[in-house]
Amino acid sequence: MRSKQLVFRTAKLADANDVLELINTAYRANQSWTDEAAWVDGNRLSIGVVRNFIRDTGSVMYVHQRNGVIIAVIHASVVANEANITSLAVHPNFQKRGIGSAALDVIESSCRNKLGVTFMSTSVLSPREEALAYLTKRGFELIDYQEAFPKHMKMGIPKSDNLKLSYLVKPLH
Repeated sequence: MRSKQLVFRTAKLADANDVLELINTAYRANQSWTDEAAWVDGNRLSIGVVRNFIRDTGSVMYVHQRNGVIIAVIHASVVANEANITSLAVHPNFQKRGIGSAALDVIESSCRNKLGVTFMSTSVLSPREEALAYLTKRGFELIDYQEAFPKHMKMGIPKSDNLKLSYLVKPLH
């Protein structure tokens, strides 16, 4: 799929290790504005979770490559008419160049046009004000609902017992 002259393709099982490395680098390596290391220790995802995302017929995952290296990934789980974005990662060396926006364009278009999705959602660590502002600029609306960090999902170890997730929604037209 194309967006703003960038080509994204469906992730394959052979991509799992590279996708895992990219996601953990973008979210936990303390190298970028998307980093969560100030609030969460450990890896964001495991290889098993990434493989399940790729295999799951109820989800979509797209990657973008430069010179044969995956530098962007986006994943959404789809249930009925809703797609929940669980991961959006761009390698820190390529951030702030519109690649994340292009990834959002691709997944929104694919979910709306191919899967009949009418509603997107996502969650963000509540202290990540820059990420919340970015998604709001992209048309997501912050809803009045927060939830405790999901320790049971093994997405890392929160540095505070009070860490919350904020939820955002976006209708697709």
